[in-house]
Amino acid sequence: MKKKTFIQGTIIASIAIIFVKILGALYVIPFYDIIGEQGGALYSYAYNIYNLFLTISITGFPVAISKLVSEYNEKRMYDAKSKVFKISKKIIAIISIISFLIVFIFAPSIAKIFIGELEGGNSIGDIAFVIRIISISLLIIPFLSITRGYLQGHKFITESTNSQIIEQVVRIIIVLGGSYLAINVFNKSIPFGVGCALIGSFFGGVVALLYLNNKIKNNKDKFDTEKENKVFISNKEIIKKFIIYSIPSIIISIASSIYDTVDQILVLRGANMFGFSVSDSEVISSIISTWGVKICMIITAVGMAISINAIPHMVESFVKKDMIEVNKKFIHILKTGIFISLPLAIGVSILSEPLYTLFYGESTYGPLILKVVVFAVVFASFSTILNTALIAINQYKIIYINTFIGIILNLACDLPFMFLFNKLGLFPIWGASLSTIFSYSISIGLALFLLKKEFNFKYNDLFKSVLKIIITCLVMLIPLLLLNKVVDWQSYSIIKSFLIMILYALIGGIIFVVTSYKNNLLYEIFGKDVIDKFLIKLHLKKGE
Repeated sequence: MKKKTFIQGTIIASIAIIFVKILGALYVIPFYDIIGEQGGALYSYAYNIYNLFLTISITGFPVAISKLVSEYNEKRMYDAKSKVFKISKKIIAIISIISFLIVFIFAPSIAKIFIGELEGGNSIGDIAFVIRIISISLLIIPFLSITRGYLQGHKFITESTNSQIIEQVVRIIIVLGGSYLAINVFNKSIPFGVGCALIGSFFGGVVALLYLNNKIKNNKDKFDTEKENKVFISNKEIIKKFIIYSIPSIIISIASSIYDTVDQILVLRGANMFGFSVSDSEVISSIISTWGVKICMIITAVGMAISINAIPHMVESFVKKDMIEVNKKFIHILKTGIFISLPLAIGVSILSEPLYTLFYGESTYGPLILKVVVFAVVFASFSTILNTALIAINQYKIIYINTFIGIILNLACDLPFMFLFNKLGLFPIWGASLSTIFSYSISIGLALFLLKKEFNFKYNDLFKSVLKIIITCLVMLIPLLLLNKVVDWQSYSIIKSFLIMILYALIGGIIFVVTSYKNNLLYEIFGKDVIDKFLIKLHLKKGE
């Protein structure tokens, strides 16, 4: 085990995030083929409620533990550091057991919240069954999370990221193997097959936790390497700091889960009101809350991985009270997120039909929903980037205000926007995505306004760059739309469609990069030194 510098740790963590997200996006192709659309709806019910309770159980705690361990380690207060780990495990044990019991016992009631009195699709009994299966993971994943935080606090980044990859690989093996054997070999029901898949989260967590515990056990000498500074820290003080450091991240993640769960419930009810069958309504709600979002996961992973690199530098400027520099770095984080996410989202929207078919097979509603929901995902990602930056400068109050208002707006606007789209003769489910975009836009705008009021932040540079990004995206968009007019995706095989999608990506990517270079966007985002070094290397290679 070796400690990593900030740059090394950031690179390792970014690569791991992207790799795990790619795995998470790709495994659904064979999995969805095994369980089908109704099985997909069941899986979505279970996973969304699990994510909500998992968020309550663990989100923020790894960050809190990492900050506390790092703080006490730096001061050589090893006894206090050990207390942090022991206390955190006790807190997590209590929260995990309570969360598990709530989900397991009240699974039928939770299932009824999802479908109400609707009949003709998945039954309350089937939904309750899969929710109870996934609830078992609440007993193991929280412990995995805080162990990662403990290692990250010591700057042991490689082991923490390795555990993420191990967890994902084991989970995917069980998801695919369990569901396939249950449904296609032993001829069990779809709900049973989905249950076999969901148990993969538990076993993935077990294997990853065993790996981390083994690493800690075999490398105890690398945790406390200097003489201890004996300063007494009470349990009460540790718990207080633990809670203060945890709350902002918890709020952000709970908000994201609530957005997904609210959308799933209201879209399910709304679709049924507009004349869709219960079965189709379930499929539609699962696409907008789970399956469509999974295709977009790489977008959010890339945007977050690149943007997050600048945040520690922002913290450094904030500690020095150099608010002009904080303003500059804040703007750069936001610009980077938009620069990465927006063109990728446009590409996914244009290729929604072949992409959705590649992942899940032919679908009546999937491509329609993906075409628009990808932009809702981008706004959600942008909101997360913004709130992460706010955490870096301790602006917790702004996080609470903008998050609360965003949730209320989304809850209030989902059904009205769907009714509006239906009245206009458009696909009504687009209204739910527009509601998400609208609510995130207001919460983001409010956060920017409050920062301007509090610190006199200036956004002229941000607005100029966003305008350049939009123009660059439009330049990229026009030839792709023209190409789309002559391509008949339904007449091509999966392999041909995949090859044509690569062609789209190459054309769009080249146009976007060349245009970004000509209007200096590349220099603004990545810096003159980085771009010039790359161009010099490229020129030298051509000379060879």
